Amino acid sequence: MQAPEVKALVEQRIAEKAMAADEVLLRLAEQARAEQSEYLRSDGNVDLERLLGDGKGHLIKGTSWDSKGNLVISFYDAQAALVHLGKYLGLFTDRIQVVDEDWDPEKWREKQERQLRDVEALDGPDNVE
Repeated sequence: MQAPEVKALVEQRIAEKAMAADEVLLRLAEQARAEQSEYLRSDGNVDLERLLGDGKGHLIKGTSWDSKGNLVISFYDAQAALVHLGKYLGLFTDRIQVVDEDWDPEKWREKQERQLRDVEALDGPDNVE
């Protein structure tokens, strides 16, 4: 196989495996809505077989075993998913307030006027190329 063919094959595999933005948002929305609750049984256990059968395995953050040998399933935090979605949607903005107690608007205006005069002086008739 030639290098361009290998490169094309690698790019194709990456495209097949890559997650599109829409899918990321969909999964975050499912986490935010706590859709795993649809798979909770009345005894407090999770219907893992149905959850996985419905293709919702991505809602599972991890698994472990308790001291009695029971499978413990943990899910992603709905609030964290809401925060991620809120950031994506621009609902939250970080604000920074800069305070310069030494700032004097009159001095700033004078400096700007001085700089303007200096530029105008450079553009005078004596400085024509």
